[in-house]
Amino acid sequence: MKRRTPFRTFEENMEEIPMMEKRLYKSNENKMVDGVCGGIAEYFQIDPTVVRLGWLLFCAMGGSGFLAYIFAAILMPRRQEF
Repeated sequence: MKRRTPFRTFEENMEEIPMMEKRLYKSNENKMVDGVCGGIAEYFQIDPTVVRLGWLLFCAMGGSGFLAYIFAAILMPRRQEF
């Protein structure tokens, strides 16, 4: 018997967004510092808190997460609002 969960599969998430429109941007809505974690969460359609906790763990393991965040904040474009 297959167990139902409140979570959707990766394939179900990918069906909703055409690949040509899916781009990685900084978030304007789920923003705490610069919107990097919120943008990653929007891209993968997951909760931004999960991404932030993962980033916190990444920072705690040697501090390279802090540098990665700085690079992502510089390199990721902000989504343009029309």
